[in-house]
Amino acid sequence: MAFFDKLKDMAKTAAVKTESMAETAAEQTKARVAIKKLEFAIVDKKRVIDKEYFNIGEYVYKNFSGEEVPNAIKENIANIVAAQQAIDKLNAEIQQIKVDKLGAVATIRCQSCGTEVALAAKFCNECGALIVKPEPKAEPAEETEDIIEDAVEDIAEAVEDAAEEKIEAVEEAIEEKIEAVEDAIEEIAKEEKPAEK
Repeated sequence: MAFFDKLKDMAKTAAVKTESMAETAAEQTKARVAIKKLEFAIVDKKRVIDKEYFNIGEYVYKNFSGEEVPNAIKENIANIVAAQQAIDKLNAEIQQIKVDKLGAVATIRCQSCGTEVALAAKFCNECGALIVKPEPKAEPAEETEDIIEDAVEDIAEAVEDAAEEKIEAVEEAIEEKIEAVEDAIEEIAKEEKPAEK
């Protein structure tokens, strides 16, 4: 009987250790999920900071670009002006390629008389007014932030779901091992009982 007692004790010890390992794995997974959520929150707050930096920069640029510019930002404003001119030139090249190579005819309405003129035109063919090119519309920052926030929440939920599935799989594996050990103990006990008689 001492053999069976030792075997039972070993099985119980193994079960306790396995359960402890499962709990540790579950705690570590939960900790990793919590860390990811916090990291996503940090990224979100960094986006807020970047947006505010952008807003400050845009304000300074708009308010000082035509006036006496503080020395500390002269070079920055000159770089912005040069980059915007380069962007305008590149957009014009894109439109020209679309017209020349893709057969597209880019048009715009004259702001003075409403006549449709080629986008590349500098003046209206009908009234001679200067054609003012529309500025490209940027996606509103709030919509972008909402999209990013939704994506972060979806990722966090997916990580949490995956962690829960992993925990369940570990718990099932532990239960199967415990059942296998208990079955083995019972088999040994059955084999040993007739031998004792």
